[in-house]
Amino acid sequence: MKTAITRDAHPTAGARDKKPWDKVLTPRQARFVEEYLKDLNGTQAAIRAGYSAKTANEQAAQTLAKRTWLAGPVARVR
Repeated sequence: MKTAITRDAHPTAGARDKKPWDKVLTPRQARFVEEYLKDLNGTQAAIRAGYSAKTANEQAAQTLAKRTWLAGPVARVR
C-alpha cells in the first residue's frame, strides 16, 4: 500500500498554498487536480502535472475514475 505524501510534509509549504485536497493526495495528484480544474481536460492536465505524454490519457482516466475527491472541486467549477 502506498503512503500518500502531502504538502504538509514539506517544510517550506505555506498555509495559504494548501488546498483542501492536499491532505489525501500525492503532490502529483494534487497538481493534476489543479490543472484539471483549469480546462477540464484530463489528458492535458495529466501532462501538465508531470505524467508522461504516452500514458497521460490512461493516467487521467484512472485518476478521474478512482478518485471521488474530485467530485467536490469539479462540481464547484461547473
